[in-house]
Amino acid sequence: MRPALWLLTPLLLLALLYALLPRLASYSIERWLQARGIEQPRIELDYPGWNRLQIRSFRLSQQQNGQRITLDSGPVLIEYDPLDLIGQLHLNSLRISSLKLQLQTQPGTASDPAALDLRPLLPAAWLALAPADRLQVGQLDLSLLTEGQPSRGLRGNIDLHQGQLHSRMQLFENDSALGWLDLALDEDNRFELSLLQDNNPVYQARGELRQDAGQLEIQLRQSLELAEALRWLQQLPSPLLLGDQLSGQRLSDEMPAIQGRVEAQGLLRLPLAFESDHWLQQMTLEQNLAGALQLDLNRPELQRVQLPLDASLSLAAGTLSFSLAAGSRVDLSGLALPGFAPVQASAQLQTPLQWSRRLDDADTAPLQLPAFELLLQSPALQHARGTLKLSPARLDISQLDLQQYSAAGRLRIAEINWQMPGQPFPLAALDSRFELKDSVLSNRFTLDLADPALKLQGRASTRLSPFVSDIHWQASPLSLQQAERLWNRYYPPAPPELSVSAGVLHHNGSANISSRGLALRLEQHTDQLAARWGALELQGLNWQSSTELRHSGQLLHQGQVQVERLDTGFPLQAIALDYGYRQTPAQTPVLQLNSLTAQLLGGALALDSVAINPLSPTLSTELRLQQLQLAKVLELQQQEGLSGEGLLSGRLPLTFDASGFQVRDGLIASEGPGEIRFAPDAKVAALGQAHQGMAMALKALKNFQYEALSVKLQYDASGAALMNTRLQGRNPDWNNGRPVDFSINIEQNLLKLMQTLQFTDKLTESIEKRYR
Repeated sequence: MRPALWLLTPLLLLALLYALLPRLASYSIERWLQARGIEQPRIELDYPGWNRLQIRSFRLSQQQNGQRITLDSGPVLIEYDPLDLIGQLHLNSLRISSLKLQLQTQPGTASDPAALDLRPLLPAAWLALAPADRLQVGQLDLSLLTEGQPSRGLRGNIDLHQGQLHSRMQLFENDSALGWLDLALDEDNRFELSLLQDNNPVYQARGELRQDAGQLEIQLRQSLELAEALRWLQQLPSPLLLGDQLSGQRLSDEMPAIQGRVEAQGLLRLPLAFESDHWLQQMTLEQNLAGALQLDLNRPELQRVQLPLDASLSLAAGTLSFSLAAGSRVDLSGLALPGFAPVQASAQLQTPLQWSRRLDDADTAPLQLPAFELLLQSPALQHARGTLKLSPARLDISQLDLQQYSAAGRLRIAEINWQMPGQPFPLAALDSRFELKDSVLSNRFTLDLADPALKLQGRASTRLSPFVSDIHWQASPLSLQQAERLWNRYYPPAPPELSVSAGVLHHNGSANISSRGLALRLEQHTDQLAARWGALELQGLNWQSSTELRHSGQLLHQGQVQVERLDTGFPLQAIALDYGYRQTPAQTPVLQLNSLTAQLLGGALALDSVAINPLSPTLSTELRLQQLQLAKVLELQQQEGLSGEGLLSGRLPLTFDASGFQVRDGLIASEGPGEIRFAPDAKVAALGQAHQGMAMALKALKNFQYEALSVKLQYDASGAALMNTRLQGRNPDWNNGRPVDFSINIEQNLLKLMQTLQFTDKLTESIEKRYR
């Protein structure tokens, strides 16, 4: 009997061990969980077979540092080899039908400042901790609860097999789906991560992790689909982890449509003993950025912006650095300046752009970019009236503060060429230095014209909101000598009889542009202009004028003209004229001529003030002649032997309408007695010998003492002038000094209107006819 019991003892022990296997498996799992900080795990096990265990459910919780972690599981199937379970505490597979993990955090909870060991975060390290060869979670629900914040979580599955982990999770916020996360890891520390929205990739990252000299080094390659990323951010119900400034609503309202893909490749280094309070100083990042960006603005002034990206980004010792390679360019499609057809322009970086900034809280310096230079290029700009061609413009930015919205720089355009059909214009060059500060753009500029050599210098101040701009400029003195050649170059043909021999033009002006419209003020004057137009000669013309355009649309112009000498066949001297022009919207414009005076033939002339409507010009005024010297009047005849003495005065009523000029009842008469003496040359004397009447006239005019000399003038718009001339007096040396009274009708042409006093030839012919 005793030997039989000894034979049964191993079998009884095996039976007992087999009966205790569920308890041993439960004990092994609890020990594994307790070793990882889980307090009082509760596990309910079934015993479906000798090599498998089934957990109907279990619940775990942990409270630490103001955070509570709760884990609930549905049915769990554990498969194992009994010998491996006993000897190595190892399972063949662990299949969890559902798992719910909840992390609840109290607001203001302070994190543990102790250093974080990153070595267990290596996939190879924590994949090796898997309790089974295969781990599957059919439905995983991870949730994060913070008081005052929306509930956020992940829902998906996990499959770990042969050292490789694959997972697909869906992001949620308050039960609103935000997208999918795909994750893949392997025991060689390689990983892949993707964020998808509607099965379209938003963000993708892949790389490899390794330890190197006390650091965790991540070889990282990333890509971001900009259009999908912007659409994903706009659909977020709350700012998520991006802050209120990047909320979906603000992005939808402020961001233009963006397309393209950005790729980044490089290294991320972290110390294995990572201090979370100083993570910026401990992290090192090196990334090369590439891609193509496109912004669809769809605005009248600019339709689209395209940016091929070639840049680098780095973070070291808490300092973020960004570098953009020289040659980087921005293409601007549908760029439209006011009045011009849209074009495609570009801006190219001429020097590398390098920027760095400390990211810690102690750095309060403004966000500034270093100096850089852009080359702006554009095809010819088409306007309804012509074409504007610009050489490549150089834009030097010496200071750019993105926080204060301030900037300073210089803009240079070597050649500005405005072209109109049949109308040439001079080439120009622009050099402008500008500064933007406190929403005010200030600049000083120089505009150089090549032909004529003219420089326009000015300054401008523009407040951006509300928009108000003040501009002031002054031109360098412009010589008017040989201005007719300049006229021929730009407004051909110049009158061939015109020549300008002297004169200087001065100009300055100002402008105000605001929501009220445009206001202008122009000042110009000409010094000592000398010119000739055929027989007309002008000397010493000085002109001053002021032009003002008000915001209301009213145009005012005031001017003064002074001329030292104007020779039209008879000389006018000391000419002075004041004039003004006023044009008010919806009213008739008015040209006002004031105080026209001049010296004429030793005397003076004056014109009464007159107001004229330039759109339908009419006038009625009077030209007054005062104390013209008869001697100078007779000199105009250039008749040898003809002279005289006396003074003449008169008035000529002038009217003008659609038919032309008219003079009605004009009168020129002598002031007191005078004399006319005529000693004819041999040719005229011979005429006297042939004609008795002519002889009598010559004798009478040889020493004629007149008592009255008058001319009545009638002139109509047809060009004919009728002069009724009367001469009363005697020649004491002829015909016993008997009185002589001549009444003579003379016709005169318009062009000789001012020569009506040159009547001696007509007088001689009339006397001859009377006595013939």
